[in-house]
Amino acid sequence: LALAAAAVSVAAGEVGARVALAPAVHRRFAVAVVVAVVLAVGAGSVTVGAPWSVAGRAWDRFTAPPKETGAELSERLFDLSSTYRVDLWRVSLDQFGRDPVVGEGAGSFKQTWLRDREIDFLYATDGHSLYLETLGELGAVGLALLVAALAIPLLGALGARREPYQAAALGPYVAYLAHAGVDWDFELAGVTVVALLAAAALVVLHRDADTPRPAPALTRWAFPAIAATVAVVSVFSVLGNVPLDRGRVAIREGRWQAALDHAHDADRWLPWSSATLQLRGRAELGLDRPDDARVSFEKALSRTDIDYELWADYASALAGRARLDALERALALNPRDGDLRDLVGIARRELRAGETGV
Repeated sequence: LALAAAAVSVAAGEVGARVALAPAVHRRFAVAVVVAVVLAVGAGSVTVGAPWSVAGRAWDRFTAPPKETGAELSERLFDLSSTYRVDLWRVSLDQFGRDPVVGEGAGSFKQTWLRDREIDFLYATDGHSLYLETLGELGAVGLALLVAALAIPLLGALGARREPYQAAALGPYVAYLAHAGVDWDFELAGVTVVALLAAAALVVLHRDADTPRPAPALTRWAFPAIAATVAVVSVFSVLGNVPLDRGRVAIREGRWQAALDHAHDADRWLPWSSATLQLRGRAELGLDRPDDARVSFEKALSRTDIDYELWADYASALAGRARLDALERALALNPRDGDLRDLVGIARRELRAGETGV
């Protein structure tokens, strides 16, 4: 359908450049479209009910749990259920309400969802909406920056509206913007690259349609400086995440010393990250060095204290009342985790047994 729409747009542009229609034809066509829409709405109201009744039923189906499909995921195509997206969006809006200016921090949705979710079985790492997740994590400032960036190609499309290929580039870009509001397409590189190419085409079409003007001196220097800063931070992130990922693989394979070495390498490039210290603590536990692990976990908690897994790891390096306190903190951050509830119960029984000498 997308390819067909693009082909029709290109064909319409080519025909429009060669065939001139009288203004009266344009007016009659517009009237015909309006009449067709009114008739369609009227026929639909007679068949399925008033528009507000249809909207109410659609909302009820949208907020309802999805139907059971098993492995046949294609059966969800015509199911109007949001598949719990409403619950995910609610958490993002609650985040925004707590800190509406700058939000609770990039990447904080995962921890907030685990703490505030009302569904036991759903483990989500993103808010299934680029705009609401940004609003909750980065506040109004972050959302404003995001909207400003995404609006630039739309302004280009407005300036290039008479270009024959404008619609072919605008269609996929608008589709991407719309669907990024209800899913996590923006995390898929292949999908996002297509949208960025369409956006670049819109900017180029506007440039070709407009008279070139020299950019102000401030703009010529400011944008390269910002781009260079972002590039440097990105390089540090890549250089730190490579050993971090290798260290996690080593943990799963039981190669504790290798994991510890990777953790030290990652911490050199990501001195602000708690994940590097968490990895180091896990490796030290594997090497039977609980005191060193406790220090590593405490340093990690000084960088962030909202990660339930970090508190659970910290508890594994402790004993007695301190262990129970750490587990209870982890449970408070993920209160619907059954395994954590079991661990807290075991720690409480062990502590009572120790206090009574049983």
